[in-house]
Amino acid sequence: ALSAFVGSLVTWWVTRDRLPSTLRIATAAEGGLYAKLGRGLAVALEKSTGHPVEVLFTGGSVENVALLERGEADLAIVQDGTARLGELSRLAPLYHDICHVIVPEASPVHDVDELDGRRLVLGPVCSGTRATAVQVLEHYGISVETSDVSQSYFREFPRLLAAGRADGCVVTTGILNPDLFELLRHGGFRILPIRDATALVILHPHFHSVSIPRGLYAGRPAIPPSEIPTVAATSYLVASESAGSRLVNCTLDALYHSELRRDVPTLIAKRDAREWSTESFHPAARRYFDPFEGLDTMSSLLESLSAFKELLFALGAAGYLLWSRWRSVRARQRDRELERYRERLDDFLDQTVDIERAQMGRQSADALEGYLERVTEIKLRALEELTHEDLRSDQRFVIFLTQCSNLIRKIQGKLALVHGESRRS
Repeated sequence: ALSAFVGSLVTWWVTRDRLPSTLRIATAAEGGLYAKLGRGLAVALEKSTGHPVEVLFTGGSVENVALLERGEADLAIVQDGTARLGELSRLAPLYHDICHVIVPEASPVHDVDELDGRRLVLGPVCSGTRATAVQVLEHYGISVETSDVSQSYFREFPRLLAAGRADGCVVTTGILNPDLFELLRHGGFRILPIRDATALVILHPHFHSVSIPRGLYAGRPAIPPSEIPTVAATSYLVASESAGSRLVNCTLDALYHSELRRDVPTLIAKRDAREWSTESFHPAARRYFDPFEGLDTMSSLLESLSAFKELLFALGAAGYLLWSRWRSVRARQRDRELERYRERLDDFLDQTVDIERAQMGRQSADALEGYLERVTEIKLRALEELTHEDLRSDQRFVIFLTQCSNLIRKIQGKLALVHGESRRS
Protein backbone atom coordinates (compact mmCIF):
# COMPACT_ATOMS: atom_id res chain seq x y z
CA ALA A 1 0.00 0.00 0.00
CA LEU A 2 2.84 2.36 0.86
CA SER A 3 4.62 1.68 -2.42
CA ALA A 4 1.40 2.32 -4.35
CA PHE A 5 0.93 5.62 -2.52
CA VAL A 6 4.53 6.65 -3.19
CA GLY A 7 4.15 5.67 -6.85
CA SER A 8 0.98 7.74 -7.18
CA LEU A 9 2.68 10.69 -5.50
CA VAL A 10 5.65 10.48 -7.86
CA THR A 11 3.35 10.22 -10.88
CA TRP A 12 1.40 13.29 -9.76
CA TRP A 13 4.63 15.23 -9.17
CA VAL A 14 6.03 14.42 -12.60
CA THR A 15 2.82 15.00 -14.57
CA ARG A 16 1.37 18.01 -12.71
CA ASP A 17 0.56 21.15 -14.68
CA ARG A 18 3.60 23.42 -14.27
CA LEU A 19 4.68 26.72 -15.72
CA PRO A 20 8.02 26.87 -17.57
CA SER A 21 10.83 28.11 -15.32
CA THR A 22 11.28 31.06 -17.72
CA LEU A 23 8.44 32.13 -20.00
CA ARG A 24 9.41 33.24 -23.52
CA ILE A 25 7.22 35.50 -25.67
CA ALA A 26 8.07 35.81 -29.39
CA THR A 27 7.11 39.25 -30.75
CA ALA A 28 8.68 41.05 -33.75
CA ALA A 29 11.12 43.91 -34.37
CA GLU A 30 12.06 45.96 -31.31
CA GLY A 31 10.20 49.27 -31.36
CA GLY A 32 7.05 47.93 -33.05
CA LEU A 33 3.61 47.26 -31.60
CA TYR A 34 4.17 43.49 -31.21
CA ALA A 35 7.24 44.25 -29.08
CA LYS A 36 5.35 46.86 -27.05
CA LEU A 37 2.52 44.43 -26.34
CA GLY A 38 4.99 41.64 -25.56
CA ARG A 39 6.82 43.79 -23.01
CA GLY A 40 3.55 44.78 -21.33
CA LEU A 41 2.38 41.16 -21.19
CA ALA A 42 5.76 40.11 -19.78
CA VAL A 43 5.47 42.61 -16.93
CA ALA A 44 1.94 41.41 -16.10
CA LEU A 45 2.96 37.73 -16.21
CA GLU A 46 6.02 38.26 -14.03
CA LYS A 47 3.85 40.06 -11.49
CA SER A 48 1.11 37.39 -11.43
CA THR A 49 3.24 34.22 -11.65
CA GLY A 50 6.54 35.19 -10.04
CA HIS A 51 8.36 33.59 -13.00
CA PRO A 52 10.86 35.52 -15.13
CA VAL A 53 9.61 36.34 -18.64
CA GLU A 54 11.87 36.86 -21.65
CA VAL A 55 10.67 38.91 -24.63
CA LEU A 56 12.11 37.62 -27.90
CA PHE A 57 12.55 40.17 -30.71
CA THR A 58 12.11 38.33 -34.01
CA GLY A 59 11.51 38.80 -37.71
CA GLY A 60 7.75 38.46 -37.18
CA SER A 61 4.85 36.01 -37.43
CA VAL A 62 6.42 33.31 -39.62
CA GLU A 63 9.53 33.10 -37.42
CA ASN A 64 7.33 33.12 -34.30
CA VAL A 65 5.44 30.05 -35.50
CA ALA A 66 8.77 28.27 -36.13
CA LEU A 67 10.01 29.17 -32.63
CA LEU A 68 6.85 27.71 -31.07
CA GLU A 69 7.14 24.54 -33.15
CA ARG A 70 10.77 24.05 -32.06
CA GLY A 71 9.91 24.68 -28.40
CA GLU A 72 12.07 27.83 -28.31
CA ALA A 73 9.12 30.04 -27.30
CA ASP A 74 6.10 29.47 -25.07
CA LEU A 75 3.87 32.25 -26.40
CA ALA A 76 3.90 34.19 -29.67
CA ILE A 77 2.06 36.96 -31.48
CA VAL A 78 1.03 35.83 -34.96
CA GLN A 79 -0.82 37.67 -37.71
CA ASP A 80 -3.71 35.62 -39.09
CA GLY A 81 -3.21 34.14 -42.55
CA THR A 82 0.58 34.49 -42.64
CA ALA A 83 1.60 30.97 -41.54
CA ARG A 84 0.00 27.55 -41.03
CA LEU A 85 -0.43 26.92 -37.33
CA GLY A 86 -0.27 23.11 -37.57
CA GLU A 87 -0.05 21.82 -33.99
CA LEU A 88 -0.38 25.29 -32.50
CA SER A 89 -3.48 26.85 -30.98
CA ARG A 90 -4.84 30.37 -30.68
CA LEU A 91 -5.33 31.75 -27.18
CA ALA A 92 -6.97 35.11 -27.91
CA PRO A 93 -7.46 37.75 -30.63
CA LEU A 94 -5.31 40.81 -29.86
CA TYR A 95 -6.01 43.63 -32.33
CA HIS A 96 -6.27 44.34 -36.05
CA ASP A 97 -3.16 44.82 -38.20
CA ILE A 98 -3.96 47.31 -40.96
CA CYS A 99 -2.22 47.29 -44.35
CA HIS A 100 -0.51 50.60 -45.27
CA VAL A 101 0.86 51.07 -48.79
CA ILE A 102 3.15 54.11 -48.49
CA VAL A 103 4.91 56.20 -51.15
CA PRO A 104 6.69 59.59 -51.05
CA GLU A 105 4.43 62.63 -51.43
CA ALA A 106 6.13 63.53 -54.73
CA SER A 107 5.78 60.02 -56.19
CA PRO A 108 3.89 59.72 -59.50
CA VAL A 109 2.29 56.52 -58.14
CA HIS A 110 -1.35 56.96 -57.05
CA ASP A 111 -2.68 53.38 -57.18
CA VAL A 112 -1.29 50.07 -55.95
CA ASP A 113 -1.11 48.55 -59.45
CA GLU A 114 1.31 51.34 -60.46
CA LEU A 115 3.93 49.87 -58.09
CA ASP A 116 4.84 47.22 -60.66
CA GLY A 117 8.57 47.51 -61.34
CA ARG A 118 9.18 49.80 -58.36
CA ARG A 119 11.66 49.14 -55.55
CA LEU A 120 9.65 48.16 -52.48
CA VAL A 121 10.33 47.68 -48.77
CA LEU A 122 8.22 44.70 -47.63
CA GLY A 123 9.90 43.64 -44.37
CA PRO A 124 11.79 40.50 -43.32
CA VAL A 125 11.06 37.24 -45.14
CA CYS A 126 9.77 35.65 -41.92
CA SER A 127 7.40 38.49 -41.02
CA GLY A 128 3.61 38.63 -41.23
CA THR A 129 3.75 42.08 -42.79
CA ARG A 130 5.71 40.68 -45.75
CA ALA A 131 3.27 37.77 -46.19
CA THR A 132 0.34 40.20 -46.29
CA ALA A 133 2.20 42.49 -48.72
CA VAL A 134 2.78 39.55 -51.07
CA GLN A 135 -0.94 38.67 -51.05
CA VAL A 136 -1.97 42.26 -51.78
CA LEU A 137 0.64 42.85 -54.50
CA GLU A 138 -0.03 39.54 -56.25
CA HIS A 139 -3.72 40.46 -56.44
CA TYR A 140 -2.62 43.42 -58.60
CA GLY A 141 -0.36 41.21 -60.73
CA ILE A 142 2.88 42.35 -59.10
CA SER A 143 5.29 39.45 -58.57
CA VAL A 144 7.60 39.78 -55.59
CA GLU A 145 10.04 37.30 -57.13
CA THR A 146 10.65 39.54 -60.16
CA SER A 147 10.59 42.87 -58.30
CA ASP A 148 13.38 44.73 -56.54
CA VAL A 149 12.35 44.03 -52.94
CA SER A 150 14.05 45.00 -49.68
CA GLN A 151 13.85 42.78 -46.59
CA SER A 152 14.42 45.76 -44.28
CA TYR A 153 12.02 46.68 -41.50
CA PHE A 154 9.82 49.59 -42.64
CA ARG A 155 11.56 51.93 -40.17
CA GLU A 156 14.47 51.91 -42.67
CA PHE A 157 12.26 53.18 -45.53
CA PRO A 158 13.26 56.89 -45.25
CA ARG A 159 16.97 56.00 -45.26
CA LEU A 160 16.57 53.69 -48.27
CA LEU A 161 14.48 56.33 -50.03
CA ALA A 162 17.15 58.98 -49.48
CA ALA A 163 19.77 56.58 -50.85
CA GLY A 164 17.71 55.99 -53.99
CA ARG A 165 17.12 52.34 -53.09
CA ALA A 166 13.35 52.37 -52.49
CA ASP A 167 10.21 53.82 -54.10
CA GLY A 168 7.52 52.52 -51.76
CA CYS A 169 6.76 50.54 -48.65
CA VAL A 170 4.02 48.03 -47.69
CA VAL A 171 3.54 47.48 -43.95
CA THR A 172 0.75 45.72 -42.08
CA THR A 173 0.65 46.61 -38.40
CA GLY A 174 -1.54 48.00 -35.63
CA ILE A 175 -2.49 51.65 -36.10
CA LEU A 176 -0.78 52.59 -32.82
CA ASN A 177 2.63 51.23 -33.87
CA PRO A 178 5.13 53.85 -32.57
CA ASP A 179 7.43 53.37 -35.57
CA LEU A 180 4.54 53.92 -37.99
CA PHE A 181 3.52 57.14 -36.22
CA GLU A 182 7.12 58.36 -36.33
CA LEU A 183 7.29 57.68 -40.08
CA LEU A 184 4.02 59.37 -41.04
CA ARG A 185 3.42 62.22 -38.59
CA HIS A 186 5.97 64.62 -40.13
CA GLY A 187 4.39 64.45 -43.60
CA GLY A 188 6.23 63.80 -46.85
CA PHE A 189 4.42 60.50 -47.51
CA ARG A 190 1.09 59.34 -48.94
CA ILE A 191 -0.94 56.22 -48.11
CA LEU A 192 -2.35 54.58 -51.24
CA PRO A 193 -5.94 53.28 -51.18
CA ILE A 194 -6.54 49.57 -51.71
CA ARG A 195 -9.60 49.98 -53.91
CA ASP A 196 -10.10 46.21 -54.28
CA ALA A 197 -10.39 45.68 -50.51
CA THR A 198 -13.77 43.93 -50.79
CA ALA A 199 -12.44 41.54 -53.44
CA LEU A 200 -9.39 40.74 -51.32
CA VAL A 201 -11.66 39.89 -48.37
CA ILE A 202 -13.55 37.40 -50.55
CA LEU A 203 -10.34 35.84 -51.90
CA HIS A 204 -8.54 35.80 -48.53
CA PRO A 205 -11.05 35.20 -45.69
CA HIS A 206 -8.55 36.21 -42.99
CA PHE A 207 -8.77 39.79 -44.33
CA HIS A 208 -11.54 42.25 -43.52
CA SER A 209 -12.25 45.69 -44.98
CA VAL A 210 -11.35 48.76 -42.93
CA SER A 211 -10.64 52.46 -43.46
CA ILE A 212 -7.71 54.44 -42.06
CA PRO A 213 -9.41 57.51 -40.49
CA ARG A 214 -8.67 61.01 -41.71
CA GLY A 215 -6.16 62.78 -39.45
CA LEU A 216 -5.08 59.63 -37.60
CA TYR A 217 -1.34 60.37 -37.76
CA ALA A 218 -1.50 64.18 -37.60
CA GLY A 219 -4.30 66.70 -37.27
CA ARG A 220 -2.89 69.89 -38.78
CA PRO A 221 -2.48 69.31 -41.62
CA ALA A 222 -4.52 66.09 -41.56
CA ILE A 223 -2.53 62.92 -42.27
CA PRO A 224 -4.05 61.18 -44.12
CA PRO A 225 -6.15 64.00 -45.61
CA SER A 226 -9.13 61.67 -46.16
CA GLU A 227 -10.28 58.17 -45.23
CA ILE A 228 -8.20 55.47 -46.94
CA PRO A 229 -9.85 52.11 -47.82
CA THR A 230 -7.64 49.12 -47.09
CA VAL A 231 -7.61 45.61 -45.58
CA ALA A 232 -6.70 44.32 -42.15
CA ALA A 233 -5.89 40.99 -40.52
CA THR A 234 -6.28 40.00 -36.87
CA SER A 235 -3.23 39.29 -34.72
CA TYR A 236 -3.55 36.42 -32.25
CA LEU A 237 -1.74 35.26 -29.16
CA VAL A 238 -0.67 31.69 -29.95
CA ALA A 239 0.80 28.74 -28.02
CA SER A 240 1.47 25.05 -28.57
CA GLU A 241 -1.47 22.64 -28.42
CA SER A 242 0.41 20.90 -25.60
CA ALA A 243 0.62 24.07 -23.48
CA GLY A 244 -0.72 23.47 -19.98
CA SER A 245 -4.01 24.93 -18.79
CA ARG A 246 -2.20 26.85 -16.07
CA LEU A 247 -0.04 28.69 -18.63
CA VAL A 248 -3.09 29.51 -20.76
CA ASN A 249 -5.17 30.77 -17.82
CA CYS A 250 -2.31 32.83 -16.34
CA THR A 251 -1.63 34.37 -19.75
CA LEU A 252 -5.26 35.29 -20.41
CA ASP A 253 -5.67 36.71 -16.90
CA ALA A 254 -2.57 38.85 -17.47
CA LEU A 255 -3.93 39.95 -20.85
CA TYR A 256 -7.33 41.07 -19.58
CA HIS A 257 -6.75 41.98 -15.93
CA SER A 258 -3.68 44.22 -16.17
CA GLU A 259 -2.86 47.72 -17.41
CA LEU A 260 -2.18 46.47 -20.95
CA ARG A 261 -5.24 48.26 -22.36
CA ARG A 262 -3.78 51.58 -21.20
CA ASP A 263 -0.61 50.88 -23.21
CA VAL A 264 -2.45 49.35 -26.19
CA PRO A 265 -5.95 50.95 -26.35
CA THR A 266 -6.86 48.98 -29.50
CA LEU A 267 -6.49 45.64 -27.67
CA ILE A 268 -9.67 43.62 -28.26
CA ALA A 269 -11.72 43.50 -25.05
CA LYS A 270 -12.51 40.18 -23.35
CA ARG A 271 -16.26 40.50 -23.94
CA ASP A 272 -15.61 41.02 -27.68
CA ALA A 273 -13.12 38.14 -27.81
CA ARG A 274 -15.89 35.83 -26.53
CA GLU A 275 -17.75 36.45 -29.81
CA TRP A 276 -14.89 34.99 -31.87
CA SER A 277 -15.20 31.50 -33.33
CA THR A 278 -13.14 29.43 -30.88
CA GLU A 279 -12.87 26.19 -32.88
CA SER A 280 -9.14 26.69 -33.44
CA PHE A 281 -8.54 27.89 -29.86
CA HIS A 282 -6.67 25.94 -27.19
CA PRO A 283 -9.14 23.86 -25.08
CA ALA A 284 -8.21 25.85 -21.97
CA ALA A 285 -8.83 29.11 -23.85
CA ARG A 286 -12.26 27.87 -24.97
CA ARG A 287 -13.13 27.09 -21.35
CA TYR A 288 -11.79 30.50 -20.29
CA PHE A 289 -14.07 32.36 -22.69
CA ASP A 290 -17.02 29.96 -22.22
CA PRO A 291 -16.92 28.36 -18.74
CA PHE A 292 -20.22 26.56 -19.46
CA GLU A 293 -18.95 24.77 -22.58
CA GLY A 294 -20.14 21.16 -22.56
CA LEU A 295 -23.08 21.68 -20.22
CA ASP A 296 -25.46 20.97 -23.11
CA THR A 297 -24.41 17.31 -22.95
CA MET A 298 -25.18 17.20 -19.25
CA SER A 299 -28.53 18.86 -19.91
CA SER A 300 -29.44 16.19 -22.48
CA LEU A 301 -28.57 13.46 -20.00
CA LEU A 302 -30.76 14.97 -17.31
CA GLU A 303 -33.67 15.45 -19.68
CA SER A 304 -33.59 11.73 -20.46
CA LEU A 305 -34.73 11.09 -16.91
CA SER A 306 -38.45 11.32 -17.58
CA ALA A 307 -39.37 11.67 -13.92
CA PHE A 308 -37.66 15.09 -13.76
CA LYS A 309 -38.17 16.24 -17.32
CA GLU A 310 -41.06 18.64 -16.70
CA LEU A 311 -39.48 20.03 -13.53
CA LEU A 312 -36.15 20.59 -15.23
CA PHE A 313 -37.84 22.30 -18.15
CA ALA A 314 -39.77 24.64 -15.88
CA LEU A 315 -36.70 25.45 -13.80
CA GLY A 316 -34.63 25.97 -16.91
CA ALA A 317 -37.24 28.26 -18.47
CA ALA A 318 -37.53 30.28 -15.28
CA GLY A 319 -33.77 30.52 -14.98
CA TYR A 320 -33.44 31.58 -18.60
CA LEU A 321 -36.10 34.29 -18.20
CA LEU A 322 -34.40 35.61 -15.08
CA TRP A 323 -31.01 35.51 -16.78
CA SER A 324 -32.40 37.25 -19.90
CA ARG A 325 -34.02 39.91 -17.75
CA TRP A 326 -30.83 40.47 -15.79
CA ARG A 327 -28.77 40.61 -18.96
CA SER A 328 -31.18 43.13 -20.52
CA VAL A 329 -31.01 45.36 -17.44
CA ARG A 330 -27.23 45.11 -17.37
CA ALA A 331 -27.03 45.93 -21.09
CA ARG A 332 -29.12 49.08 -20.61
CA GLN A 333 -26.98 50.09 -17.64
CA ARG A 334 -23.80 49.56 -19.69
CA ASP A 335 -25.25 51.56 -22.59
CA ARG A 336 -26.15 54.49 -20.31
CA GLU A 337 -22.74 54.34 -18.66
CA LEU A 338 -20.99 54.18 -22.04
CA GLU A 339 -22.99 57.18 -23.29
CA ARG A 340 -21.92 59.19 -20.22
CA TYR A 341 -18.30 58.25 -20.90
CA ARG A 342 -18.65 59.26 -24.57
CA GLU A 343 -20.04 62.65 -23.59
CA ARG A 344 -17.12 63.11 -21.21
CA LEU A 345 -14.70 62.09 -24.00
CA ASP A 346 -16.27 64.69 -26.31
CA ASP A 347 -15.75 67.28 -23.57
CA PHE A 348 -12.06 66.34 -23.25
CA LEU A 349 -11.68 66.47 -27.05
CA ASP A 350 -13.29 69.94 -27.17
CA GLN A 351 -10.82 71.14 -24.52
CA THR A 352 -7.87 69.97 -26.63
CA VAL A 353 -9.34 71.75 -29.69
CA ASP A 354 -9.64 74.96 -27.63
CA ILE A 355 -5.99 74.66 -26.58
CA GLU A 356 -5.02 73.97 -30.22
CA ARG A 357 -6.65 77.25 -31.29
CA ALA A 358 -5.30 79.22 -28.31
CA GLN A 359 -1.65 78.25 -28.85
CA MET A 360 -1.64 79.26 -32.52
CA GLY A 361 0.56 82.29 -32.96
CA ARG A 362 1.69 82.34 -29.33
CA GLN A 363 5.46 82.63 -28.84
CA SER A 364 5.59 83.25 -25.08
CA ALA A 365 7.42 80.46 -23.26
CA ASP A 366 5.23 80.91 -20.17
CA ALA A 367 2.03 80.69 -22.20
CA LEU A 368 3.23 77.66 -24.16
CA GLU A 369 4.31 75.87 -20.98
CA GLY A 370 0.86 76.57 -19.53
CA TYR A 371 -0.81 75.07 -22.60
CA LEU A 372 1.52 72.04 -22.41
CA GLU A 373 0.63 71.49 -18.77
CA ARG A 374 -3.11 71.79 -19.52
CA VAL A 375 -3.16 69.31 -22.40
CA THR A 376 -1.04 66.83 -20.39
CA GLU A 377 -3.46 67.14 -17.48
CA ILE A 378 -6.44 66.60 -19.82
CA LYS A 379 -4.84 63.43 -21.23
CA LEU A 380 -4.08 62.02 -17.75
CA ARG A 381 -7.58 62.83 -16.48
CA ALA A 382 -9.13 61.08 -19.49
CA LEU A 383 -7.01 57.95 -18.91
CA GLU A 384 -8.00 57.93 -15.23
CA GLU A 385 -11.71 58.65 -15.71
CA LEU A 386 -12.60 56.88 -18.96
CA THR A 387 -12.07 53.27 -17.91
CA HIS A 388 -14.98 51.62 -19.77
CA GLU A 389 -13.46 48.81 -21.87
CA ASP A 390 -15.83 49.43 -24.83
CA LEU A 391 -14.84 53.11 -24.89
CA ARG A 392 -11.13 52.23 -24.82
CA SER A 393 -11.61 50.23 -28.05
CA ASP A 394 -13.72 53.01 -29.63
CA GLN A 395 -12.11 54.80 -32.60
CA ARG A 396 -12.91 58.18 -31.01
CA PHE A 397 -10.77 57.35 -27.98
CA VAL A 398 -7.84 56.49 -30.26
CA ILE A 399 -8.32 59.78 -32.13
CA PHE A 400 -8.40 61.67 -28.80
CA LEU A 401 -5.09 60.11 -27.70
CA THR A 402 -3.58 60.89 -31.10
CA GLN A 403 -4.81 64.52 -30.89
CA CYS A 404 -3.25 64.90 -27.41
CA SER A 405 0.07 63.40 -28.54
CA ASN A 406 0.23 65.57 -31.67
CA LEU A 407 -0.62 68.73 -29.69
CA ILE A 408 1.98 67.95 -27.01
CA ARG A 409 4.67 67.42 -29.68
CA LYS A 410 3.66 70.64 -31.46
CA ILE A 411 3.87 72.77 -28.29
CA GLN A 412 7.17 71.13 -27.28
CA GLY A 413 8.55 71.97 -30.72
CA LYS A 414 7.52 75.64 -30.39
CA LEU A 415 9.04 75.79 -26.90
CA ALA A 416 12.31 74.42 -28.24
CA LEU A 417 12.38 77.19 -30.88
CA VAL A 418 11.55 79.90 -28.32
CA HIS A 419 14.27 78.72 -25.92
CA GLY A 420 16.75 78.46 -28.78
CA GLU A 421 16.05 82.04 -29.90
CA SER A 422 16.34 83.35 -26.34
CA ARG A 423 19.76 81.73 -25.93
CA ARG A 424 20.99 83.21 -29.23
CA SER A 425 19.81 86.68 -28.23
